[in-house]
Amino acid sequence: MIMVAFAFRVNLRWVGKAELFNLPIGFLLRFFGGIPVYRSANLNTVTQAIRVIDGMSDIVLSVAPEGTRKKTTYWKTGFYHIAAGANVPIVMGYLDYGYRRSGVGPAFFPTGALETDFSEIESFYEPFTGRYSDYVISF
Repeated sequence: MIMVAFAFRVNLRWVGKAELFNLPIGFLLRFFGGIPVYRSANLNTVTQAIRVIDGMSDIVLSVAPEGTRKKTTYWKTGFYHIAAGANVPIVMGYLDYGYRRSGVGPAFFPTGALETDFSEIESFYEPFTGRYSDYVISF
C-alpha cells in the first residue's frame, strides 16, 4: 500500500506497535509514515489513532482490517471505530491478487450500524481476490 500511496502522491500514515520503532530502522519507519502506538498504555489503539487523526490535518491513515499483517480468518472492527470516532470516512483500498491490480474505492462514512455497514463494505470487496481467499468478515 505504501507504493500505491507513492503512485497517487498521498501522504499515507499507518500505525504500528511502538516496539518496531525502537529498532535501528525506527527512523525509516517514521519517514515512510509510521506512527507508533503503545499497546501497554492505558489508552487503547483505537483511542490513540483517533487522537493522531484529530491532531493532524490532511492525514490519510492506512489500517489493515485484520489488525495485523499476518493471515487471519476475520476482520477486526478497530478501523471502523477509528473512522467513526474521528468522524472521517473509510476509503476502501484494495490489492487484487487475481488480476494483479490495486486501487482505491469510494469514501464510506460509518453510520453506527455496524452489521449493516460491514455488509456494504463486504459487497465492495466481493469482486476482488485476496492473497488468502478464506477471509470472512465477522466481528
